Amino acid sequence: MHPPPKRRFAKPISSPRYLTLRHARETLKSQESQNTNQVASSTPLKAGWEQLFSSHIPGLTAGNYLLKAKQDIEKVLGSSDSLVKETEPQEFEVLAPRYTLPPDCIYSVYPPQGQSARPEILPHVVLNDSMLAWERIVSDKTQVPDYQINRVPWLICVAFTADELKLEENEIESIFSKTSIAKKARQTQTYGVDVPISDLKTLAATDSKVTLPISDNAQAVDPSTSLIFLKLDLFNSLFTTYDKNGGPQGQGTLTAQDRQDVSRYRFLAHVRRLNPKGMAYADMSDESADRDFGILVSHRTGPLAKTQPTSVVVHLLSIEGVEKMGYPVKGKDRVGMVSLYSWTYTCLPPTSFSIQDSFAKIAANTALLRAEPPAPKPKEEPTPAQIEVRKRLTDGYSMVKYYLQTGEESVALMKGPLVPTVVEYPMKQLPSESNTGVNLQILDQKLGLLDITYSAAWQLGRTIGMSDQAFAPALGRVRKLISQIAVNGTKVGVLRKHGILYKSKEDLIAGLADSVERLNNISKVESTAATDARSRWHPRENHLADLSFSKLGATQDLKSELDAAALLVASSPVDGSAPKDYPPYNEHNIPYSPDWAVVLRFILDLYDLHKVPAHYLLTSPSHLPAESIRFFYIDRNWVDCLIDGALALANDADDERDLVRLSIKQAIIRYFKTPLSPGGTNLPPVAVYGFLMRSAVVTQYPDLKVDSNEKPDESQTPYLLRHQIWANDIMIGFFSDTPATKHLTSLTFTQPPHQQCFTAAKELLIDKATISYKRIYTRSDPEKDPLRRKALIDIKLSRDAPDPSKGLLFLWGNIEGQDDIRTLNINYMAQNLWEYLNGPLHIDPITKTKWFDTEHPSSSMMGFQLNDPCWQLVVEWPEERKCPEYLGIRCGQPRLRVLEFAPTPKTSYVPQALSTYQQRQRFARREKLRPYPHQTGRLPSLPVKPAPQTPRPSTPKSPTTPTTPFSPWVPIDHPLERLTTGSPQADDDTRITAPQWLCRFSPASDPQATAIPMYPWQQDIIFAITYYRYEDDYLFEELLVSIPMNNPNEPSLAKEYLGQGTTMLSNLRFFVRPYYDDETNSLVMKIIPRSSKAYPVAKIKDLSFMLSGIVVSKFPVDPPDGTQDIKVTFSWKLQHQAVVTYSVPLKLQYYKDDDGDHEDEEVDE
Repeated sequence: MHPPPKRRFAKPISSPRYLTLRHARETLKSQESQNTNQVASSTPLKAGWEQLFSSHIPGLTAGNYLLKAKQDIEKVLGSSDSLVKETEPQEFEVLAPRYTLPPDCIYSVYPPQGQSARPEILPHVVLNDSMLAWERIVSDKTQVPDYQINRVPWLICVAFTADELKLEENEIESIFSKTSIAKKARQTQTYGVDVPISDLKTLAATDSKVTLPISDNAQAVDPSTSLIFLKLDLFNSLFTTYDKNGGPQGQGTLTAQDRQDVSRYRFLAHVRRLNPKGMAYADMSDESADRDFGILVSHRTGPLAKTQPTSVVVHLLSIEGVEKMGYPVKGKDRVGMVSLYSWTYTCLPPTSFSIQDSFAKIAANTALLRAEPPAPKPKEEPTPAQIEVRKRLTDGYSMVKYYLQTGEESVALMKGPLVPTVVEYPMKQLPSESNTGVNLQILDQKLGLLDITYSAAWQLGRTIGMSDQAFAPALGRVRKLISQIAVNGTKVGVLRKHGILYKSKEDLIAGLADSVERLNNISKVESTAATDARSRWHPRENHLADLSFSKLGATQDLKSELDAAALLVASSPVDGSAPKDYPPYNEHNIPYSPDWAVVLRFILDLYDLHKVPAHYLLTSPSHLPAESIRFFYIDRNWVDCLIDGALALANDADDERDLVRLSIKQAIIRYFKTPLSPGGTNLPPVAVYGFLMRSAVVTQYPDLKVDSNEKPDESQTPYLLRHQIWANDIMIGFFSDTPATKHLTSLTFTQPPHQQCFTAAKELLIDKATISYKRIYTRSDPEKDPLRRKALIDIKLSRDAPDPSKGLLFLWGNIEGQDDIRTLNINYMAQNLWEYLNGPLHIDPITKTKWFDTEHPSSSMMGFQLNDPCWQLVVEWPEERKCPEYLGIRCGQPRLRVLEFAPTPKTSYVPQALSTYQQRQRFARREKLRPYPHQTGRLPSLPVKPAPQTPRPSTPKSPTTPTTPFSPWVPIDHPLERLTTGSPQADDDTRITAPQWLCRFSPASDPQATAIPMYPWQQDIIFAITYYRYEDDYLFEELLVSIPMNNPNEPSLAKEYLGQGTTMLSNLRFFVRPYYDDETNSLVMKIIPRSSKAYPVAKIKDLSFMLSGIVVSKFPVDPPDGTQDIKVTFSWKLQHQAVVTYSVPLKLQYYKDDDGDHEDEEVDE
């Protein structure tokens, strides 16, 4: 479903948070008016009110005009002489749509395209331009009594069935035989035919099979238009003047009708002015303003004699020129009419579903946003696992597919920001920031599953931030500006602590006046006149301070300067105030930095979840069934992780603790803690609660009005922060409050005034009808009428036995048992209703005055009468469903997990976070323990399952293994050592052995070398493993490569490993992961397929990988240029085969640097 067009000639909204910004502007204006004793401007209509007008006539209707001007000039001094100057007449033309409509003219239709409705429904069109229907004059009858209030529109809305419009092939050929589209004429799905404007005269010719009301091409914008062709009886019935009893007026007399009558349609068009507050589309504006809509109603219903759903076609027709046609039209097969818009809907049998039934069904299906767990089987106790899974479903979790670091497919728990239960905020198990989002994963220890909720939120925030072309560069510039201001301020303090005189730019400029004089006095100083030459060899040592960002970051001074700089950049300058006293930028004042305005706008959009994809908000379709409302809380921890991921971009200064990001968060927190106006109490709102509605009602009424109990005199009153039609039948809304407080006690869903349907009767069947006249008021105090909610009178009509005293308000048809006319006798109905409203049934019993007092019937009166009763759905929260212990959810502002706060009530399920690598055991027993470099960007380790067939070295928790860039591996030409299953003397023709592989070790700096040099620094080692022969049909499962580490019983490759991990060099179908084996004191590299299935050996040509950042041990070798062998063990596991183990020597070569032998000492990394 396409959204309706916006208000004509209006500016587009400046932000998706237009509701929040507009509410803030109105609050500021209200406070300003109170301070200045002025009346704040507001819309004339209250929220939920509408005003009806009979017509909206433009100043100049379409047509040609002649402008004449005359100027009279008289002398000032009492002379009677005068001069009359007449100018030449100026001719101009007022243009208006005629054969086609602009694309933004139609706001909505009812019933909507493809939807269904009961037969008594009168289709109608809502025009985005309230004057459009009266921009052309189609009737020259200006002497009618109600001409001043009722005008005949040039557009009418009429409903047809398919058989009334369908043309047979021979009819199409006959009608268009002399036109330019004789062979191409085809009817559309709504039975219109696209005809070139140039062919209209041909179709209207006297020898044509059809006739047209208009045929000239004046003011034709497009080269073609759409025509429908009506049978003569149907056309004549649409423009017949009917009397009280439903017969042609004056039939058989001298006053009989001789021209087509269009006067009835003046009662079927009116204008509605309404306050669109609470409507998803109509209220989409930066400023609160009333909206005017033109309404065109069809007086023709759907078929009444059908017992099965029937397709109905509705056309918006031009009646220009119809009044000039004779009555009745004769001598032609059909009459062609210009159709400017059309759509179809399905007409249901009379006893079908209605809007009140829809609301009743929604009311019965109201719950929280989650999947209802299946009911346990009778007489069967649930298992502990089933109980835990049921708890997770109650908390709004879904199970999703998840791939572990090893490439294995697993299952994880995940939920979005819309949760059915209150979540602890801030959740203390979550870190304050993350560089990759992996440390935001939570291990559910009871189910053994990972909860990736917050990790997924972090990754999503980073993705959204990178994809925003305005935010990402602006954030980089904001970071740079904050860093520059903070570092410069910190450097001043550091230099002064070291006794180094530092002058700012201002100090330097102020001292320029004395600089020249001081330079001239240098030669006069005795101590500088002569210098001892020996002093040149003993210069004073100059201890320069380390001013690098990494060094400054270790001081508290930089953190304080960063916070101050972030607050300055996020502020709004005020004349006469010190920078530290600047208020925060709040989108309603001038920003200190234009880039900060972009960053803040983006972050606030994320707070309202505007850029979050739908499948994150609704993780499972089962959470929102059809014809239901689901309510939810908004998990602020999830939003914090989303924002942390976005703010993690452009961090090029600090790999461990992003101080700039923390300072930016402090600036955002200050924004939420500062009132929008000085001295006010209206803090920026935060979305904390909301609803999702999924129903056909949303499809039929996209502007369905949503009301909370908002009170304009209270600053803390909840209001809609986001109101959007999310999908064709889904509406979403966010509120700034929850049912836990006294402010939000109910929600009301109301049919929009401009999209309420119109009905011909209270009950309408093929043989009878009941029309209920409403009480309509022209006084301003209708609430004083005790009968205002009761019908004025119910008029029962019978087709077979009509009552002449009542007249015939509905015309079924000319043929008995059929409904070929099925229209309201609208002229008589308007007169009859007006008489009742001015009669004794509608008089104030106390004052004996009329409740309704007009001189003539009007189209606004008929618009009110034909309006179907307005239905509402009210959702109330009883006291027992509120959460008084969670009153802080509204008052608590966003914290972004930077500061420590008082504890908040916890939920029943509090998951535990994964332990970090620093909390786990070290790789080995080290002589000199060195702290592992903290990198939050590394993946957490997970336990590895041992192979079930054959015991092998245990595999405890693994170190982190990020992927790092490396130099391309250069292939070698000399032979490799061979890994065989049998003895080295095995026959090459033997095919009973397992696959054989070739292996070779070399430093990455010299791939041609055959030994690893004993460098005292980190280096990379290439493990080249290539296939040799004997693959057969074996399936590869895993390979373990073990290297001794700090082993007292045999030569070891290194004392410890603190490098960057391992990387596959070419075959990315496999994954390599290192871990330490305590039992064997070995570093083990495990190679497995990324797929969960075993991989055919015949397809594996290479398993080479690189071990990065290892400092090898130094061994005393004899002679000094000799080598030391390190035993490397290969354990191969093939599916349905025993584990096969080999050992291959890795050679270490003695290294001698320029200063002699290197010492085995700690290497500074």
